[in-house]
Amino acid sequence: MSFTVHTLTSEEYDTTNSETLKALAAKHLDDGGKVLAIGHYPEPQSIWKNSKLYPQMFLVAFPIWLSGFSHEMHKYKLSDAEHKRHLLMYRDKRFQKDPHFPLIAFNHEQIKDSTKAGFILTKQSL
Repeated sequence: MSFTVHTLTSEEYDTTNSETLKALAAKHLDDGGKVLAIGHYPEPQSIWKNSKLYPQMFLVAFPIWLSGFSHEMHKYKLSDAEHKRHLLMYRDKRFQKDPHFPLIAFNHEQIKDSTKAGFILTKQSL
């Protein structure tokens, strides 16, 4: 599955009024152009034990056959951090080349580590 992304730069977006943007979108559709719609849930998704989170965030990097972290169908059990490390070494480098995956994956690990550490400290002080 491949996508071609056509977009406006921030300058074009800032200086173009909404009526012009609507006209450009209508022309694109009239010319047979396609649209990729990505919805979102009304509530934020959890970064804890959510095997669908990363495939939902990175549609192109996670094809249908490549499931997210901690999925019950995985043959080998890896921690989320180990799984992310494995994906960054993937043969076609799709995860290395994605500008957002390494940053988001690292940030999630930091959040999880700090939350665990805070929980342990809180339990010890009781």
